[in-house]
Amino acid sequence: MTIIDAYPPVLAPDPTDEQLEDFVDEFCLEPCDDRALLWIYLGPDGVPVAPPIALGGSPVEPTRDGVETLALRIVEVAAWVDATSVLLVWQSTDESLTASCDDQRWAAAILAVIEPGDLTVHPPMRRTPSDVRPLLPVD
Repeated sequence: MTIIDAYPPVLAPDPTDEQLEDFVDEFCLEPCDDRALLWIYLGPDGVPVAPPIALGGSPVEPTRDGVETLALRIVEVAAWVDATSVLLVWQSTDESLTASCDDQRWAAAILAVIEPGDLTVHPPMRRTPSDVRPLLPVD
């Protein structure tokens, strides 16, 4: 079986960090060459229900208005596509600790204000050219 035969990948209902890493690695077939926030909507069977949404050009520091707007849109679009869960992925070519901390601040800010209702928000991930890892928000 080729990768195209198995595409799109499926995410387990209660995924481990390793399953999340594998899913992001398999789902994002294109090279990681831009800084962006991707969000991927999944159905109850763990299959993506819509193409991923990518947002580039966001400031390094999260702003209150920006975070609130993103959180609202994530939940709003999930309802439009009948998603049961969403996975947020910060993608960057910058593999430095500083860039990772910047992404952690964004993730923490969004998770602090999002009102998902019945939508499951999976632990956020970070993707760089050499790696995919959980992006654990800072307190």
